[in-house]
Amino acid sequence: MPHMQHIDELIREYFLFRGFTNALKWFDFDVKLDKDKGFRVDKLVEQILQLVYSYDLSTIRELWTHFENKLFSKLDQDISYAVKKLENSLLKFYLIHALTNNRSDKVNEFLTKMTNDLQLQNEWKDWFSELIFFI
Repeated sequence: MPHMQHIDELIREYFLFRGFTNALKWFDFDVKLDKDKGFRVDKLVEQILQLVYSYDLSTIRELWTHFENKLFSKLDQDISYAVKKLENSLLKFYLIHALTNNRSDKVNEFLTKMTNDLQLQNEWKDWFSELIFFI
């Protein structure tokens, strides 16, 4: 992708201009590892799963917000239901992972941070009522 190469060159120039030689070294290292130079679904899924397995709810939310702003907002309105369903499934997966690994601290963190937003959604009302039996 030529536009990615151009952006990479601009970043290199900036690092050199500012004297960020260590940052430039690491940037070049990361670029070499990223052979496809772009969004790869397998890498994104791997990253999301790693965030779930490490119970990093804040980063999951930040990443999802980034996706909403940069990717999902450009999709047809017909697809928005599927995107919302995917988000809810990811959050449920996080919660189930925490429950099955007896991480009540992470379950409590999730409920504290997310309940106000999620309880307004019909999909979550029934799910929360069933979840009470597992906590």
